Amino acid sequence: MGDDQFKTKLKRILDMTVFSQLLEMDYEENRKTSSKALYGFIERADKIVEDMEHALIQESCENVTRAGTTISDPAEAREDPCLTVIKDEINTLKDNVVSARTAIIYFYNTV
Repeated sequence: MGDDQFKTKLKRILDMTVFSQLLEMDYEENRKTSSKALYGFIERADKIVEDMEHALIQESCENVTRAGTTISDPAEAREDPCLTVIKDEINTLKDNVVSARTAIIYFYNTV
């Protein structure tokens, strides 16, 4: 990934004002303070996505159970359209977290 690609990707997935402020917190050359904070944000984002996926699976299972008790033909049971949208948004969020992690790793390995 070239520098221009990296900067474009970074601007797309990170709030550059916040990122710059985190970098200003660094007193040491190795950027230990900002890297610790950013990796902490990524870990929390991973946990949030994991919790959201778990809640979505649980809701899907509950819908299937409810549908099974009210629909005699399994072919009639359909996934709730709202759950489909939520699933897509969670997948987008997961992709953004992966992209942010990749960009941050790249940044700290090239600085």
